[in-house]
Amino acid sequence: MATRSRVSSFSAATPSLRGKEGAETDSYGAVLQGLLQRVPGLTLVLAVPFVLFVPSYSPGLFSFYYAFLNVVLVLTVARATAGVWSAWRVSRVNLMDLVSKSGPSETVFHWIIIPNYKEELETLRDTLEALASQPAAKLTYKICLAMEEGEVDSDKKAATLIREFPNSFAHIHFTIHPKNLPNEQRGKSSNVSWAATQIGTLIQATNTTTNTIITIQDTDTHLTADYFATLTNTHLASPETSHLNFYTPYNIFDRNSNTIPAIVRIMDIYWTVAQLSFFPSNYPTCVPSQPTQSPSPSPTASGGTSTPSPKTTTFQFQRVYSPASQCNIVGKGTFATDFKAKRVQLKRHHWGGLLEFSYVFSEVLPRVVGASAGTPVLEAEFLYPNGRRWGDAIQAWIKMWFTVYHTLENAIWPVHAFLVNILAVFVVPGYGPAFLGPVAWGWWKLLNGETGVVAPVVSGLTTWIVYVQLLVVPIIALTAIGYEGLYTWCSFGRWEYVKGLELETGRVGLLGKRSAISNEERRRWVDMFDWLWLPVVVLYSVCQIAWSSLMQIGSSRLDYVVAAKPVRKVENVTVVTSEGIEMVDRKEEPRSSTA
Repeated sequence: MATRSRVSSFSAATPSLRGKEGAETDSYGAVLQGLLQRVPGLTLVLAVPFVLFVPSYSPGLFSFYYAFLNVVLVLTVARATAGVWSAWRVSRVNLMDLVSKSGPSETVFHWIIIPNYKEELETLRDTLEALASQPAAKLTYKICLAMEEGEVDSDKKAATLIREFPNSFAHIHFTIHPKNLPNEQRGKSSNVSWAATQIGTLIQATNTTTNTIITIQDTDTHLTADYFATLTNTHLASPETSHLNFYTPYNIFDRNSNTIPAIVRIMDIYWTVAQLSFFPSNYPTCVPSQPTQSPSPSPTASGGTSTPSPKTTTFQFQRVYSPASQCNIVGKGTFATDFKAKRVQLKRHHWGGLLEFSYVFSEVLPRVVGASAGTPVLEAEFLYPNGRRWGDAIQAWIKMWFTVYHTLENAIWPVHAFLVNILAVFVVPGYGPAFLGPVAWGWWKLLNGETGVVAPVVSGLTTWIVYVQLLVVPIIALTAIGYEGLYTWCSFGRWEYVKGLELETGRVGLLGKRSAISNEERRRWVDMFDWLWLPVVVLYSVCQIAWSSLMQIGSSRLDYVVAAKPVRKVENVTVVTSEGIEMVDRKEEPRSSTA
């Protein structure tokens, strides 16, 4: 499944992903990325003749790929299960440890970019109120409302919010992303890039590059104080390498999940579980589900700036075991409209996830072979990140291998696993139920004649691969149990724990304020029946990835549609201005918009 992160954080001193040779490699990179964009779709097309003909003409090759896909599928599900249980355990331990300590003595600033396009004012207001209620907000939080020129009166909306929160943060301002910029695809990432570039100038002007962390979050995302405390502590713990850190939390859809259809709820749970597959505490890598580019070059000793080459830079992706609280997408309150709204969002996320396939390979491959510098493979600096030390080289290769593996796991192998398994039932004798035997034998005899027999390496495979496939059932059961525990902790357990600690110690606001849109009901044991929708959700997601793969053979562009989110109901809002207090009447309904 193509997972999309709604939150990512990184140091403002993170080197730019483009070095001095960037201009020389733009043309090469564009051509390579264009070719790689078609790979998922083309391999999907080729998978059909592979299943139809390869079992007859190259049984060993078919058996290997068939077994490989099924083993990878089981390993992926098992890793996700481990990630769910690990997140549940570590999240509790980390929170208890953080709230028992005082804050760090050194100051680390947090620039928080909130990109939005036609989002409800109440949604933004709710998010800002939650951030403003946190202990460090006035001292270290700097807010950037990233607005779009394509939205009418977006500047007025931003100005309204700034008037309402004049003294709530260390700084708050907004940027306007121009529309129709050359060589730019419309969407959230281009808006974020524009906003980050603008605040990068402010960061360098105030000489706070080395002690600033930039966080990008959706408008409906709520991050609690322990998230920023974790970032601060990690940043200060390794000052020499903190500028290479990218941080990513996990999503938890716990705000309005009790008001939407079960299938939509499971779609978002599936999304969370897929993301948590990278959260086993000892897993050697954490692949970000949404790439982020730092706009700020690193300061030099002479006071100037430099942008180190990416092939000499090894970024470090850090897991943050503090949930990013999310809202489920809503329609007009009916099953059909809520499902349609979620379908539109999934379409956009899978489309972007597949485009990341071409991005990863077009960026990784040139660095490995030294194409950007025109050097031989064994002379590529990527192999020697800290000089010619083979230990570092092996570590770099391991990270690269995991990145490639998980990119294929995300974009290609899930679709291939379903397609190959389903087609094999109809064309390979013995791979399906008995009533489909005549169909499979009919195709087999058409290719091999009346006396054609199935190769032992093919026929013998089903005797043990079935047991591998059946392992998925108990693993998913463990996933469901672990997720329900994690959900309960994130939605209720951590807030109850902190409330008790506040009453005991007299300290207040340890996590900050909860969203006005929050579930009031705990999930019950009968809600476990929601998981019966999981096979339908998985099949739908695979079909969506397949559709996106085929469509991207022809184009990388997709109409950007913003789905609606729940909006808190208020009669009026208090706006603090320099002239006094003004009451503004606000009554709005959720809506979806098309860019």
